[in-house]
Amino acid sequence: MASPAASRLSSLLREWDRGSKKVRMKILADFVAQCRSLTGPQLEKELGNGASLLLARITSWLRLSYALDSSVALQLRAISVFVAASSGQRFLAEFVEVSGVATVVEILSLKELPTEDKHEAIRLLSSVAAAGRHFKEIICKAEGPQRLQTFMQAVHPEHPLEEARDLLVTLGRGNPAFSGRAHHALLRLLRCEHALSQRLAAAGLRALVAAMPGSQHLHAD
Repeated sequence: MASPAASRLSSLLREWDRGSKKVRMKILADFVAQCRSLTGPQLEKELGNGASLLLARITSWLRLSYALDSSVALQLRAISVFVAASSGQRFLAEFVEVSGVATVVEILSLKELPTEDKHEAIRLLSSVAAAGRHFKEIICKAEGPQRLQTFMQAVHPEHPLEEARDLLVTLGRGNPAFSGRAHHALLRLLRCEHALSQRLAAAGLRALVAAMPGSQHLHAD
């Protein structure tokens, strides 16, 4: 006999598969509110050992809708519950395996999406980068530094810009194969017309340069 948690998950997945966008957004809002502080093992327990099934559905929906919807922030927030969960490395690996990182990086380049969506994308990428060098490399291979540079060249509120700068600094540290891309992105931002981004980039650049051997110091193209 299925456990109560497994039965709840089965019902939830049926509702998701048959539901409209409004229904799915309600499911995601409830999930984020109830599960955002859970660890990986706790998520598995809460979702009847079928957490991956829900993550796969959310990720698939994001890939299909991010270029069409006016808002994907809630989808990104729900994915972050899995990816950022303590002891949830399996969820991160599953997200990476389906090219989730490339999708989230692409969101940063879509002009029609609001800042809130891009801010959530930056937060999700920050959680991925925090998992270590391998994941930083994946973000860089997906042109993450270039997309972050483009984001910071536009006018946005200060907090998202700070988080974008912090992510660039993270990508430039402990990532020798791709640190130059983050370094160059910050250098190019010194020339942009947005004064706040110039200031943030200068502070980020100082932090990166201080941590790099002299032979690795780079110059803008």
